[in-house]
Amino acid sequence: MARLSGKVIIITGAAKGLGAADARMAAQEGAQVILTDVDEEAGRTVALEIGGSAKFVRHDVTQESEWQDLVVGVMREHGRLDGLVNNAGIVEAGTIESTMEDEWRRVMAVSADGSFFGCKHAVTAMREGGGGSIVNMASLASKRGQARFAAYCAAKGRSKR
Repeated sequence: MARLSGKVIIITGAAKGLGAADARMAAQEGAQVILTDVDEEAGRTVALEIGGSAKFVRHDVTQESEWQDLVVGVMREHGRLDGLVNNAGIVEAGTIESTMEDEWRRVMAVSADGSFFGCKHAVTAMREGGGGSIVNMASLASKRGQARFAAYCAAKGRSKR
């Protein structure tokens, strides 16, 4: 099948786990995939495994300026952006009582702020290209909290809205 033939898709958090699996699947379906992550070594490895339809870009989703640069670069290179998978997320173990402010803010920055910045900048590019799709990855933790992962559960609940 080639359901994504000719499509250009950004997938964040694509160095491992679900993001890497999404990137492999999108490439198998014919998409040109831009894998992003802060883990350069793992991200480059996944892109090399996928082959010519994949490119890795080091990208910190918490930085709006990096989103701007990423989307401008994709538009310059491909002339379009058809899809975005906001997959990047981190887990910091801690209850509501033990989670430190910096841990809370880091989890929120990656999951909630990262999804917001991605949507904000992808929408403009997609509109210029005639449309597109955005998938904001959530988690069962957003519906069923887990005491040991207070920040993660809250972040995933916020990022799905």
